[in-house]
Parts: sequence; C-alpha cells; structure tokens
Amino acid sequence: YGSTTHFQLLGLAPKFALDLTEVDQAYKELQKKLHPDRHAQSGSQDRELVEVHAAKVNEAVNTLRSPLLRAGYWMELHGVRVLEEDQRMQDAETMMEVMEVSESIAEAASQAEID
Repeated sequence: YGSTTHFQLLGLAPKFALDLTEVDQAYKELQKKLHPDRHAQSGSQDRELVEVHAAKVNEAVNTLRSPLLRAGYWMELHGVRVLEEDQRMQDAETMMEVMEVSESIAEAASQAEID
C-alpha cells in the first residue's frame, strides 16, 4: 500500500470533517468486491491478496469512523507526531493538574462553567 492513505483507499477526499455515510457507502462497495464468496474459485494467492486488502479496508474504515483515531491519523498525515513514547508527560504534578482540569471540563454543564 506504500503511501496510499485511508482516504485514497476508500476513494474519499482527504479532510478531517467527514460525512460518515460516505465512509460507510465506500466501505460497503469495497466489501462487496472483496467478499470471500466472490473469490472462492480464485487461487490461494489471489484469496490471500483479497484477505489482506479487506483487512486494510477494515483498518481504514475503523480509523476514519472514530473521531479520536481520525484526529491522530490526520495529524500523522500532516507530519505531527502524536501519542509516542517520548511524548509522555514526566511531571506527575502537572499530569494531575491536567487530569483535574479535564474532569472539571467533562462535568461542566455549560461553557460559562468551563470559562
């Protein structure tokens, strides 16, 4: 697959804000083409290739359907490293403060409470 992106694999325009119905439609079309029954009479090498391709399609769809996974993938496509081992927060006090602020934001009922 080399440099083929998840977007290219599914035939979608590369953008973060996706219409998930487009993702699902592309997935269904590819799954029809890759269904094992369509390749039952093919040789073992062809069946293995279809299996690998189906797995890659599944990976692409799972990534693009999830806003969190899509964000990480989008950033990586644009050269921003995310969630790598050397990016871990080392200062426990700062980490606790970040967790407390995150909890406060999650519990807030309005933007005014967050501000």
